[in-house]
Amino acid sequence: MTRVTCDENGLVRGFSYHDGFLDGVLVGNGGVVNLALRAQSGERRVLTLTGVTSLSVDAFREGNIVLNLRVLPATTAAADAEIAQLLADRLYLAPASLAPSAVVFRLESSFGAEVLAVCAEVEISDAGSTLTPTGA
Repeated sequence: MTRVTCDENGLVRGFSYHDGFLDGVLVGNGGVVNLALRAQSGERRVLTLTGVTSLSVDAFREGNIVLNLRVLPATTAAADAEIAQLLADRLYLAPASLAPSAVVFRLESSFGAEVLAVCAEVEISDAGSTLTPTGA
């Protein structure tokens, strides 16, 4: 796993996801959330949020199409009116209440699921990784 890299606007860079798909969400123990992503090319990756303290996944459907992935430090998120409103509406959080070390993760879609989370870190797997159920 590698920490994601972002541009000055918090947009995640370094791997293909735009117009790709969010195929699954797995909420694990200990504040870990895994998002299964599939690029238009078919390349699969797992985006992992660790230290998750708040999570909202709205409108999950078959064929969720990813528009943007953003990661913003708490101070930047608090200053962004749109993100501040989303935090209040979806997570019932005042932006000023976020821990200074927290980051806000947002998956915006052009169709389907929208994901909003407050977490400690966002990492991406190597290409070819998938979410695999264990047990029976």
